[in-house]
Amino acid sequence: MFKRVAGSLAMYQGLPRDIYFIALSRFILGLGNFIMPFLVLLLTQKLGYSEAIASSMVMVVMSAFMVGSMIGGKLADSFGHKNVMVGGEFGAGVILTICGFFAEHHYLAPAMIVIAYVLVGMSVPGGNALAANLSTTKNRSAVMSMSYLAYNIGSGIGSLLAGYLFWFDSSIIYWCNGIAAMVGISLVAYYVRDPKHNDKAMAIESEPTSESTEGLEADVTGSVWQVLKARPQLIAFGLSCTLLYVSMTQMTVLSPLYLAHMFDKQGPELYGQLMTLACIAVVILTPILVKATHGHGELKSLMWCGSLLALGYVIMIATHWVPAFFISFFILAAAEVLLVTNENVYIANQSPRSHRGRISSVINTMKNVGMVPAYVVMGLLVEGIGYFATWLCVIVISLISSAAFMWMTHKVSWGKVSEIRH
Repeated sequence: MFKRVAGSLAMYQGLPRDIYFIALSRFILGLGNFIMPFLVLLLTQKLGYSEAIASSMVMVVMSAFMVGSMIGGKLADSFGHKNVMVGGEFGAGVILTICGFFAEHHYLAPAMIVIAYVLVGMSVPGGNALAANLSTTKNRSAVMSMSYLAYNIGSGIGSLLAGYLFWFDSSIIYWCNGIAAMVGISLVAYYVRDPKHNDKAMAIESEPTSESTEGLEADVTGSVWQVLKARPQLIAFGLSCTLLYVSMTQMTVLSPLYLAHMFDKQGPELYGQLMTLACIAVVILTPILVKATHGHGELKSLMWCGSLLALGYVIMIATHWVPAFFISFFILAAAEVLLVTNENVYIANQSPRSHRGRISSVINTMKNVGMVPAYVVMGLLVEGIGYFATWLCVIVISLISSAAFMWMTHKVSWGKVSEIRH
């Protein structure tokens, strides 16, 4: 196993210098990722909200993220991918740090979280586009997976700390998250170049092949809607990914509620341990799965992602035996690896550089429009039909997403790109 992991890690050698700084930044951001994994528990256990209201508040936070993403896509293509990424993430860090002084405030703390995640949402399209611009079609899988791997190494440590700090002092959770965001994104600000404004230097370092400037990645004219109309595969892809994310996010929405329901005050501690295991599993599985699925296509990998999600949740509800939850989260971690590493690669490979920020924004918005109501629906379903039946609904959604990607892999002709190129 260790030899296989070591061999898989070889693909991360020789990447552009900027990529390593982005990975270090992501590690620090993951290290301070305290709030989102524990948001439902913060709202229910610390602020006294009911499960339904807490789920609604998560929906509001995700709506704020979606609004920020919509704004950030246009801003990133207009003012620079790096500039918008840094500004959004740093601003969010400042607000979350301030929020730590009002951690127990029934209204102010949730309000500040909402504002912070508008800014986080603004940073995402620029960050995705920046990573895509710093990579080529040959090394893009390695670039995307390395960033994700670094984030999860940090998040694994952060989740374990947050699980034990949860009952100690809520303020520390906000302060750690905010400070980590400011420190991590500062590395991008000082050490990472934006190739959109430094194409010549970037060409020397990354040595892109003609694949990165020809075909679907070449600059085009027209609005983002004209680009998407000419590339219907991106719309179908976004809709299918929405189903995967609705299922995947139940790891951080429905799972902590379920564990608290089953194990009372030991639930948050167990949840922190499970999230740490998931992050460790991601560290181990990311290089292995990226190498194993290389050449098989992103769509087939995402088809397996849906199947693994269904299997993980089936195991979770099949028994109350604690070790079974660790097996479940290991499988869910494998599904997450397949989702995150293949989603951004597919979008980057199918998008022109001139529109990457906006296309990332549109697809993220599409996903969030589908995901946001799911938070409220899950809370209502738990109160109405119970946890078991609600988990069955999540399993069905996972299987539908798997079937959708299976259909896409057999959809041979999507039509030709007809944009006028620069």
